Amino acid sequence: MPKAFYSDGIEQCMMFRAWSMNPAYNYHFRDPCIVLRSYSPEPGELPYKVDKIMNYWYLSPFDINDKNIELYYDYILRSKAKIIRAYPSSLYILTLYLEKHNLKLPQIRTLFTSSENLLPLYRNKIQEYWNLPLIDWYGQNERTAIAQMCEYGIYHNNDEYGIIELDDNGQIIATSLNNNVMPLIRYATNDLAQPSTIQHCKCGRGLSIPFQSIDGRADDLLTKNDDSIVATVNIYNAMEKYQYIKQFRIIQNSDKSIVLELASSIELTTSMIHQIENELLIRLGNVPVSTHIVDEIERDRKTGKIKSIISNVKM
Repeated sequence: MPKAFYSDGIEQCMMFRAWSMNPAYNYHFRDPCIVLRSYSPEPGELPYKVDKIMNYWYLSPFDINDKNIELYYDYILRSKAKIIRAYPSSLYILTLYLEKHNLKLPQIRTLFTSSENLLPLYRNKIQEYWNLPLIDWYGQNERTAIAQMCEYGIYHNNDEYGIIELDDNGQIIATSLNNNVMPLIRYATNDLAQPSTIQHCKCGRGLSIPFQSIDGRADDLLTKNDDSIVATVNIYNAMEKYQYIKQFRIIQNSDKSIVLELASSIELTTSMIHQIENELLIRLGNVPVSTHIVDEIERDRKTGKIKSIISNVKM
């Protein structure tokens, strides 16, 4: 088996373990799963699609609004899925609209979030409305280490996958045990976490407890021209295709207009800039966009990170 496929397989095993952290629902391979992340329909396409091979039922995180909420509700019912996989902000937005329209989904047994910081605002509202275990997952594209919450809200490391340490500044230092293509030893992730104050968990799984919480990305939510809210991780997915963009920042003014700051490794042509602006317009609707080319974008002095998305729209 190619080494890259081996790594993929181990990653999937860890994910399926995480999806089964809720004792009330033990996920089995190819059980239906609602996926509220990464799907960006082209103009004119439906805001949903089905991956029949994996039995994943995708919903667009860009199109959660008053007009579509009953469509989303019926789609989830039809899927017969018992698990929702989402960005924290996407699940938070869906929760707000379900609550607004008094729609309940008792078939859902597990909520799984990843790829974004699980802010207390998100977690409190989601758990208040759904009254379900919320399993949050931490990992990196470098595949050095993975940790996820159990049903008691405690982060556990997958000890056979990788080793997690915290340095004196709370930075996560990770060592891979399953990346045979490019193993990383004591890799400085630049992610910050709060040290754990406990060593044992009531869940009894025996997995180590590497940290209490993650101080990760805490971007604001963006507002579309129709007043619906957009999960900002999707903006990162859109920007990933432009590898020459070293840094970017999106500032949304109170009138919903956008100021886009770009730091590039090459000289950007007018055509390149328009292409990037169009990516934003696909996701945000018809809002004014003003682009500024800069040398560098200032980092936060405390965390050393860039807050790439800032909103001044009152919600």
